[in-house]
Amino acid sequence: MTGTTAGHGRPTSSTGADSARSERIAQACALGDPLADTVAAELRDRGRIARRSLAGLLAAGDTAGTLTHAQADLWHDVQSAGVEDLLGRGALVHHRADPEFVRIVHGASSVAHVGAASDSPWSTSRLVRDGRLRPVAHRRVADTVHWAVSALEPGSLLAGGPGHRATLRLRLRAAVLRHAQLHGLAAHADPVLPGTPITQVDLLRCWLGATARARALLTESRAVAAPVPAELRRIWQHLGHLLGVHAELLDAPAHLLELAAPGGVDVRRDSSPALTSAVAVAVVDALTGEQPLVRSPRERILRTVRTVHRRAQKPPEAFAG
Repeated sequence: MTGTTAGHGRPTSSTGADSARSERIAQACALGDPLADTVAAELRDRGRIARRSLAGLLAAGDTAGTLTHAQADLWHDVQSAGVEDLLGRGALVHHRADPEFVRIVHGASSVAHVGAASDSPWSTSRLVRDGRLRPVAHRRVADTVHWAVSALEPGSLLAGGPGHRATLRLRLRAAVLRHAQLHGLAAHADPVLPGTPITQVDLLRCWLGATARARALLTESRAVAAPVPAELRRIWQHLGHLLGVHAELLDAPAHLLELAAPGGVDVRRDSSPALTSAVAVAVVDALTGEQPLVRSPRERILRTVRTVHRRAQKPPEAFAG
């Protein structure tokens, strides 16, 4: 079979096994997240009790509350057994650059895919008002940046840690929006993504941006072709599982970027200048908020974030490393 590399226009050839794998991955991309979707449905059906127990779980890791079976399953969905040592050291130790610079790049990369391309559900007119992101979008960027940065820290992804809880919050937010969109719940629908259910593609873009894309940009910034350590790959996979990314997608991020099949993922997004600028400011706001994630001068951070977003538009060959 001969196809075209997604986003590049170069011919590729594949065996029957490769073609079957590509088809399975394309089908997986269209899926939601069954476990998180069950919890989202419970939040609507069981009301205040379900929301209260879940809020305690995600805010403080309180497992003593009256959790539903689905909530408990979500909390324990990815056990840290076998990776405790890796998670205890954290992902930050695997980067050669200054830790603060790494945090900025990971935070910025996690939302660098937000764009206004013709196939994107994001719309500049819906997102930007008076040169800034609308509140709902600004909060979403802030949550995503805090997730991407906290996921780097030593011990943060261990069960109950801030990175673990932030990842589940991000996963459930996607499920709640998907539930509202699929069931036509106008009162709860997302004004930023009207009528567009969040799928594995969106989860994968977020995960790739905050892991492999950030690593590629950091490697490029040091002008050194550094391979990804095996330990870091295992931490990334653990993070992806926590986020609800389908296992087969996590096993083949480089292959995904080469898919020609419908549903293939290309993380590059063509952003309008107004949207790119507004997202960059929102990232800086998240990094320098009441509990700052970094302490560099604001203007220096903004320059770095803008550079990250500009470089993130380049072809993604570096993911394969």
